[in-house]
Amino acid sequence: MNEVRISESGKTNSKLPEFSASDLMKFEILLRQKNISGDTIKQYINCIKKKKTNSNNCIKAWRNFYKLVLNQEPPDFLKTKKTKPDLKVPTLDEIVRTLAAAKQYPIIYNVYRLLLESGAREIEVLGALNNYDPANDKKEGDFYIYVLNWQRGQKKIFYLFHISPIQKLNLSKSQIDKAVKKLKLVPPKYIRKFVATRMAELGIPSEIIDFIQGRTPSSILSKHYLNLFALSKENYKKYAEWLKNVLQ
Repeated sequence: MNEVRISESGKTNSKLPEFSASDLMKFEILLRQKNISGDTIKQYINCIKKKKTNSNNCIKAWRNFYKLVLNQEPPDFLKTKKTKPDLKVPTLDEIVRTLAAAKQYPIIYNVYRLLLESGAREIEVLGALNNYDPANDKKEGDFYIYVLNWQRGQKKIFYLFHISPIQKLNLSKSQIDKAVKKLKLVPPKYIRKFVATRMAELGIPSEIIDFIQGRTPSSILSKHYLNLFALSKENYKKYAEWLKNVLQ
């Protein structure tokens, strides 16, 4: 008999399916195969166990559960709620203050330097640092290009462009979250927005910014990969030079 989990309210959601412990194990394995972060997997598993659908994260968890474990399309009631776009972009002063505060903890500082240098997502930066392989890091003039070649669902990033040498670390998203709260740092997602905005202000074309930050659609990548890579190397020099001058 399938194992039924009880929600925090003490009642199960009758619209959701029953599942067993083996289903949860299968779900965790399949999520890991999609390169989803450990912290996100824990959140998803918790949502399934408690049959929670009260947040977009939990709805995403159930949608993945239906597709990966049940091999079914998620029902209509499991749709994420539309949210207004977050247009906040931190100022340069806020970025500088964040780096100064992060210096109290060298590991946190190294994460923030790579976030700022690469413009990559937090999970991609943590993945690169936790699994760093020097053989994949190539010097290109005054900067480096680390071969990441990482895909999560529709999100794919080939490279991390960076200025400072990378050192292998052992760090989780939850540790970054604690540091953000304790030190009042700019959250990583806003560092990514700052980088995109600054690159645009430096005259770097939007399609190059998208390639550097891992937003280029697969249909375009398949046709223009080599051209985009060459142009990205040329254009990143502008950002690298600007950033070096700012952080001196």
